[in-house]
This record gives sequence, C-alpha cells and structure tokens, in this order.
Amino acid sequence: MVAAIQLTSAVMNAKRREDKGFRWFGWRDLFYIGVMAVAIFASGMFVKMKRGLREIFSPEAQSAAADIEDLYRDREAEIIAEAEARKDEEIAALKKSLEEAGKRDETAPPPPPAVIESGTVTHNLRHR
Repeated sequence: MVAAIQLTSAVMNAKRREDKGFRWFGWRDLFYIGVMAVAIFASGMFVKMKRGLREIFSPEAQSAAADIEDLYRDREAEIIAEAEARKDEEIAALKKSLEEAGKRDETAPPPPPAVIESGTVTHNLRHR
C-alpha cells in the first residue's frame, strides 16, 4: 500500500510540474540582461556595437560609389569599342581606296615628264 501511495504521489508531482510548465523568461533573466547592458554602456563597447549594427542594418549606401565606378568602366569600354570599330572601318576604306588607286594607275598611261618654262626636262637637271 505504501508503494501505491508513493506511486500516486509521484504521478501527482509530475502532473503539477506539467501544469506549471517551463518558464522561458523570468526575473532572474531580466536582471542578467540589465547587468550586461550596464556593463556594455560603461565599457564603451556600445559605440562599437552601434556602429556595427548600423553597418549591418543600414541600406547599401556604399554600393553607390561602386556602381558609379562600374558605370564609368562600362562607358569607357563602349567608347573604346566604338573607336576600334571606327578605326577598322577607316582602315578598310583606306585599303579599298588604295586598291582602286592601284588598279587605276595600272590602266592609265604614265604622265608626261614635267617641263620647265624654258623647255628643259626636270629629271635631267642635277641638284647642286
């Protein structure tokens, strides 16, 4: 009989503990948090923590400078590409004009030698 009473008292104690439940946050925890807050404010760590939290939670303002640099780089690359394309077009046009000039020179008769007003041929003159 004593064993049955002890068993029922153990079951009753377990039920009482279940009814109370587990307290996640109490006065003792609030006291510890207060002591830690005072220690942080007194030690000067608050400024560092505030700066760190501001960096973590602030919007990305630092990326604006990087974006501007990226825009400059992109625009510079576009300008260089346009200049190279223009240069290639000019080179192609010059080659084409030289080829056409070469074809015209082959078909045209050679020009007559230049004559000075006195009637002498210039390529017969010597340089002094």
